[in-house]
Amino acid sequence: FGSSPKNLSMIGTHSSEPLRDLIKNMLKKSDNVIAGALFKKLGQLYTGKPGSWENGSLAVANILAKSAGMSKSGLRLLDGSGLSPDNLATPAQMMQVLEYAYRHDHISADFITSLPIAGVDGTLKHRMLNIARRVRAKTGTISGVVSLAGYIMTIDKEPLAFVIMINGSKGYGWRYRAME
Repeated sequence: FGSSPKNLSMIGTHSSEPLRDLIKNMLKKSDNVIAGALFKKLGQLYTGKPGSWENGSLAVANILAKSAGMSKSGLRLLDGSGLSPDNLATPAQMMQVLEYAYRHDHISADFITSLPIAGVDGTLKHRMLNIARRVRAKTGTISGVVSLAGYIMTIDKEPLAFVIMINGSKGYGWRYRAME
């Protein structure tokens, strides 16, 4: 703590991967560390204050309400990964985000290509093999909750957004994954 001497020299630097690559890695692998770091960074950029869980929550809720028209009623985002059992979002709120992401060209392609593909990669690599390559979606699993949200391409090549959230699945997650 204090002032640095003026005669310091750089001993090393590091640049992260481009943001689109970080997001793709985060979504495909369900990387909670990246999710938390981006959540806090978004909070820092939005509020101009040091990144924190509180600032990230404020930023994400306000950005989604303004951009996607999502209602903030009952919404509670406490972390970037969704691991807190105190997070709250409705299927309707998630659907608003999916609809917005699909309909806005400036984010659509990057977002959709970052989602895991059923039967191909990420958290869906070994799931939904009977409809492989037709589903791009994000999984969500914590104690008692199983969820899946994303897009499916119908046989007629029509894209459909979907959100599945199951609460109270403690001990029966495998049954609900089969249903998905």
